[in-house]
Amino acid sequence: MAPAGGGGGGGGSAARKMAPSHVLKCCQKVLAWVPVAFIALVVAWSYYAYVVELCVFTITSTGEKVVYLVIFHLSFVMFVWSYWKTIFTSPASPSNEFCLSKTDKEQYEKEERPESQQEILRRAAKDLPVYTTTTSRAIRYCDRCQLIKPDRCHHCSACDLCVLKMDHHCPWVNNCVGFSNYKFFLLFLFYSLLYCLFVAATVLQYFIKFWTKLSEHPCFEMDLTKMASLLDAAKTYGRFLEMRKNTGCYLFLQV
Repeated sequence: MAPAGGGGGGGGSAARKMAPSHVLKCCQKVLAWVPVAFIALVVAWSYYAYVVELCVFTITSTGEKVVYLVIFHLSFVMFVWSYWKTIFTSPASPSNEFCLSKTDKEQYEKEERPESQQEILRRAAKDLPVYTTTTSRAIRYCDRCQLIKPDRCHHCSACDLCVLKMDHHCPWVNNCVGFSNYKFFLLFLFYSLLYCLFVAATVLQYFIKFWTKLSEHPCFEMDLTKMASLLDAAKTYGRFLEMRKNTGCYLFLQV
């Protein structure tokens, strides 16, 4: 009975050790979505500011409103669609043919010499489309995913899997950019540039008008007058302090 109790205690200790790591992984997964949520909030705010504040309340010309809204919504829909596809398209991993067979895997794990392990990998990869090796001519193998890496395949530590034609892991989309979503990522960059340029170009004249009218407001002029008087007072007080300091030094030298 004692060994059973000891085993139970060991299992409880292992469970307690695994619990913090599990909580940490969950926190990391949640925090990884913070940049995506930030982008979503910025896009939502830009949509409200442009459609409601500019097109509904500011622009008076109906024709101008229609043109702006049509072009804006076209660019907005394409931007959101490409961003969505970049985020939620699963990274492509190597197919099962790049995984070692059960026999080769057991032999690979038993071998301790790198030369013998490489011999097993070369035998398994002889019929695979693998042309890229390391600088020492070794077959690239992922111990984490337990598969032979094809060309341009890399293991992503954030996604914890091997990704085909991996470019990088982008925190702003919380996903790897690779074979499966590289096209959507480039479209996302292209449509985001068009979206920003169109919004900036159409808002610029109203932005200038807004600040011009604000500068002509009586309260704004009064504030500027107060600010100027405060600056003059500060300069006068600075001159007074300088004069006092020079006079004091002069009197001290006279004594």
